[in-house]
Amino acid sequence: MGLDSLMRTLSLKYTKISTLSVFMLLMAGCELMQPSGTPTPSGQPSEPPGKEPAVSEPETLKSKREVDRLLRQAAVAFEDKRLITPVSDNAFYRYLRILTIDPGNERAEQGISNIVEKYLEWAIANAERRQFPAAIRYLNKAKSVDRSHPNIAAAEKHIKEQQSANRTIYPLPAAAVDEKTSEVIQKLYEIGRAITQHDARVIIVGRTDAEGRWIYQQLNKATPDRVRAEFEPGREPVVRLIY
Repeated sequence: MGLDSLMRTLSLKYTKISTLSVFMLLMAGCELMQPSGTPTPSGQPSEPPGKEPAVSEPETLKSKREVDRLLRQAAVAFEDKRLITPVSDNAFYRYLRILTIDPGNERAEQGISNIVEKYLEWAIANAERRQFPAAIRYLNKAKSVDRSHPNIAAAEKHIKEQQSANRTIYPLPAAAVDEKTSEVIQKLYEIGRAITQHDARVIIVGRTDAEGRWIYQQLNKATPDRVRAEFEPGREPVVRLIY
């Protein structure tokens, strides 16, 4: 078969094969037509038919260097909280680029998971502060990165529970807390009984860490079980119950 006829046959049979692949097939066909042991035009013995060329080491090293560079840039973007914005200069974009170069790259896949976790962390924190528009916004960003992430459903449920939860706020007179009067101690005892009654979660707002610890100690004295409490700094002492 002549070279032109072979090219037409290959063109019809391998329309989806790249130009380089067709060239390789043509060369293999030409070698098959030569008598056994006949030297190629270069004077070297012909290669056995069907031998695949090895991937060049320089190209492999180049891809590895590019992946390493993108991983470093993605880590910096993550620390700077550039998770999915601005466009083309964020951690998510770089992790996606890595996966186009090296599909299944574990560090890139873990990086994408970390982005989802960070958004869910912010969503839950805002829900705890009853800032629900912000909580839902962060939840939706997490979904936009990876809707199949296993923690999204739990975070969404928590936000909905916070939206429907009852809250009772107990402001405490600052001067009475400073002096640790019997009146404020009695009030904290009553709050402790309400905690037990509702099995409530507690948020203690205090002006200092020491003040928050003292309030917590008084509440614990009024309850049979240890109080589940979080501390927040604030200008006035307050106890909030969530149930």
